[in-house]
Amino acid sequence: MKRLIHWFASLPISIVALHSIMLGTIASAAEYDGWVTWGHEASGLMVVPIVLWAVCVYACRR
Repeated sequence: MKRLIHWFASLPISIVALHSIMLGTIASAAEYDGWVTWGHEASGLMVVPIVLWAVCVYACRR
């Protein structure tokens, strides 16, 4: 698990941000097509990779 945390923390924030945008786009498209009915929770899903990255970076610095 520690290797995974170090690997994820070593990713550039630009890669993580692009993944967040892609995740939000897919969630929005799925909601638009009627596959899911999340409402505005899909936009909150976009922040998860960025927050996870920040937590991993913080854990590696300790």
